Amino acid sequence: MVRPTWSQVQAANANGLYSASNSVKPSVTTTDKTAQSVRSTIENLDWSGTAHEAAISRADSERKEMLRVSDAFEALQKALSNGAAHLPELITSVRNLGHQVEDNMFSIADDYTVTDDYNYALALVIADGNKATIKQINDLKAKRAREAKEAAADLTRKATALGDEDNAVAQAINSALAELGTAAPQSSLYKGASAKDDLRAMANGKASPEQRARLRDAWTLTDDQKSALANGKPVTLAPGQMEYLKSLSHSLDDMPASEIAKLGEGHDHDSVQRGVADTMRMVSTAGIKDSSGHGGSMDNLPTRVQTLLKEDPVVKTSKDVGTLFNPETKDQFGVSHTSDFNALASILDKGSPGTASGAFVDKGMLRQSTAIAQLADKPYDELTNFRGELNSTASHMLSAASKDHVAVHDVLTGVNMDQTMDGGHFDSNANLKTMLTHEWGSNDQGVKDVLASVGSDAHNGAGFMRDEAGQSASAIAHHIAANQNDYLNIPGQNNDSIGKVNPGITQELSKTLSPYIGSMAQVGDDYTGTSGFTPFTGNKEMSAVFSVIDSNDEAAKYFNHAAFADVQDIDHMVGADPEHHTSIVGNAAHIAYAAQTGIDQTAADHDHDSAAAHAGKARLINLISDTTVGNVPGLGGTASAALDYNSDDIASSLFGVTQPSDGGPMSTEVHEDALLQRQYYEVFKSGVESGTIDPTDPKLAQWVDENGVPVPFESVTGMDHAGQNYNAFKDTLDDADVLPMSRISDNWEEGSKDDWAR
Repeated sequence: MVRPTWSQVQAANANGLYSASNSVKPSVTTTDKTAQSVRSTIENLDWSGTAHEAAISRADSERKEMLRVSDAFEALQKALSNGAAHLPELITSVRNLGHQVEDNMFSIADDYTVTDDYNYALALVIADGNKATIKQINDLKAKRAREAKEAAADLTRKATALGDEDNAVAQAINSALAELGTAAPQSSLYKGASAKDDLRAMANGKASPEQRARLRDAWTLTDDQKSALANGKPVTLAPGQMEYLKSLSHSLDDMPASEIAKLGEGHDHDSVQRGVADTMRMVSTAGIKDSSGHGGSMDNLPTRVQTLLKEDPVVKTSKDVGTLFNPETKDQFGVSHTSDFNALASILDKGSPGTASGAFVDKGMLRQSTAIAQLADKPYDELTNFRGELNSTASHMLSAASKDHVAVHDVLTGVNMDQTMDGGHFDSNANLKTMLTHEWGSNDQGVKDVLASVGSDAHNGAGFMRDEAGQSASAIAHHIAANQNDYLNIPGQNNDSIGKVNPGITQELSKTLSPYIGSMAQVGDDYTGTSGFTPFTGNKEMSAVFSVIDSNDEAAKYFNHAAFADVQDIDHMVGADPEHHTSIVGNAAHIAYAAQTGIDQTAADHDHDSAAAHAGKARLINLISDTTVGNVPGLGGTASAALDYNSDDIASSLFGVTQPSDGGPMSTEVHEDALLQRQYYEVFKSGVESGTIDPTDPKLAQWVDENGVPVPFESVTGMDHAGQNYNAFKDTLDDADVLPMSRISDNWEEGSKDDWAR
């Protein structure tokens, strides 16, 4: 179920379902009557013998088919009628409640988070220090915080009910339409048509209007079909459509990809190329089925394209390097079909959005690209191609196929890859390692596109694509964790790290994996907004990912800022609702300690001398604490509560270190008390801001200013390495009994262990 957003509810209009339902009614009656009439007419004809029996048999068959059509029309009419009866009422219910909430000076986000818009700052100014008035204002703030929470729950419940009903209506309508499509007599559109002749005519600019319409209809998926694929559901083509497309595909059997890429004259060229790309993807996608239920496969591609995608692209030759009296040969290796791979990539580049969904043509391209990249790692004198040519070709192939997010998922996770090779086993880990550790130089865009395709679906509203992205990110993260040393000291690359060998890829990797930092640390999907990711089981795995990403400065900044945002968001949620969220304090500790350990490992790996490693760690912490990285999303992919921060916030909240007040160099010594103290402070601050904690409580007077606002963190700790008091603040909160301090402390301590209980 996809819950509609507040914006969608406000714009929703289901009134058309009623008129649509009425328009279908005549079709039910007419089709049923026609079926009965055909059978009666044949039966009453004055003839006999075998001809009469055959006619009766055919009439019975036709009658059954037409009654099936009638039943499908009736199911469609019923689905439309049910939707018309229930959806408008549910829409109005959500809309009316939302407007009542907004009229009471609250705002509603698309995910039904309700925010209090009352101007408390102005009210406090008007109060002019009057304690009684300030108390009234704080009481009002607490009351409205509860109202906002209750309203959000009510809106979410009603919107969920609306989404459930909408989903049920949509499924009923789609089921009836699918039945209608398979029950109706085979479309005459493709009968007797030659796909080969149609394509040739269009490629030569001589296609008739009928041929153009037939081609366009055949290689075009409807928006509903694209939506079904995006939700992981199979699509059944119209009768004859898949057969026509397969015929069109095999009409290209004898042509290399470089010749296929030339098809189409003048203004028809792009249309033909787009159609060919969509055809190749449709006929090789298992989820796109013919009317008999058979899905697409690699075998449906043009023969020479199949060969290009399945056979080893590397060709071995021998070169004479000896003399007349001392003959000697040397093996050389090359790819003889780089022009065909580039041509196929160019064709796929022109494909229609939404058509690619696990196509074997894309999977084959993703697999072969790494084989070509591996070849480029050989010494120059063993190559018959220039390295730049190989890298450019492989990168182009990756970029073209990266538009197929399901194919990317299958290659990264190693599932559904059997048809991409004749025998043997596809090794997804080896494939991924080549992709990430091969020295791409300026040709790194292809790998970045593959990684970006994963990150872009992290919070996709379509649950299937979100799951696929989570599984892909999980495969990447677990692979890196298991091969940490190979990424910090890449074999064959002077033992340099991935951050040095492929800086752009490392930076893209940080963006791809950052939405899953919470997931790595066992934060639930209901918090992260992601799904499909398999959490880590301990600090060793998660810190390995941090250390690899920390090998590039820009990647380290982005990834650690995202980690900081997640920790801050958890603290803020605990402060706003300690009863329900204190349990995830330990997950914040998972994140903080993984970040700390990751930096230690990166610095130690780069500088084996302890003093140099110490200096390297300080440099990294100073670098990460720089706030110029820009905004990063927090938990759930939305703007983080940690966006308003300074460098010392990051240093103390994530690493437990502080900047000396004299401006001297930052210490790299982690103060466990300081780290936990920071979490206490953030929870307390959030509690006051959300109304959970009453700032007028006399016991808290030391920690709030005259306006009831928490004092800066520096005032809580003193921020002086020699004189910090880590206990006074906690003792006050304990005494005031405003937060479950022992639970927070225990959960943090448990979360800071190397092995995480699940």
